[in-house]
Amino acid sequence: MATIISSAQNTLVLTLLSDTLLQVDYNTLSGNMPQTYGNYLAIWQDNQGVIPYNQTAQNTTPVGGNTQAGSVTFPVTSLNVNGYVVTFAVGKQLTTPAQTYGNACSTAFLPPGSGPVTYTPGSLSYNSNGSNNLNLNYALPVGDMPSTNGAWVGLWNGTLASYTSAPTAGAAAITSTSSSGIAFINGISLGRGATYTAALFTSGWNASTPAASVLTSMAATVTFQI
Repeated sequence: MATIISSAQNTLVLTLLSDTLLQVDYNTLSGNMPQTYGNYLAIWQDNQGVIPYNQTAQNTTPVGGNTQAGSVTFPVTSLNVNGYVVTFAVGKQLTTPAQTYGNACSTAFLPPGSGPVTYTPGSLSYNSNGSNNLNLNYALPVGDMPSTNGAWVGLWNGTLASYTSAPTAGAAAITSTSSSGIAFINGISLGRGATYTAALFTSGWNASTPAASVLTSMAATVTFQI
């Protein structure tokens, strides 16, 4: 059984400035460059807090600047007493056959009326391991289809996942269309007492050359010691 050292997610906090303006404070993963990597915000009217992936977002806005944390003023169509879901996406809009908003990783739900905002970040956690395999629990917004979008998990030796260097210990595609479940990395060698960091990516898997998979759509990480 592994010892969990730390975990990290992309998070956001909403402040309603007016019925046409939101302030979104975001805190992303270490090493993220939101503007360079195409991070953006999107909003839909939805009373259940679920992204309607088959509908065009009411509004989108890019996240400018390349700091890990910051604030965005998000102009939106007039907000009424219906519910709304806002998402933070860690990459540009995708093209068919992927889901357009398949890089969405964390959501904030403004419920109908005046209830408190509910936040649901994408997440990754340790599940179990054998001598040559690792199982990870992943969670993305409800309705996301990981395998359709090329979602994957990577594993690095040490305490950091990388936006620029391929995984050093293993990588695998998420083969399920379920927005949450278990991701499997098989055929690896895990050292006794060694520390590893795993990362969840919303898109970018390269089936022919896994080491060339896109590293910039990182949604969550977990660091653990075997």
